[in-house]
Amino acid sequence: MLVVDRLHGEVWRQAYLVRIGATGGVIDSISDYYACPWILEITSHHER
Repeated sequence: MLVVDRLHGEVWRQAYLVRIGATGGVIDSISDYYACPWILEITSHHER
């Protein structure tokens, strides 16, 4: 799972998640969660 960050003014903020699947060292799937910003909200709230 990757976290894509975006620069907002002078602060980097988490923007969305990307899941990369690999088999045998070869990427076989990429799923982005750009349209699901609530996922980051839930995970960042859970960490507190």
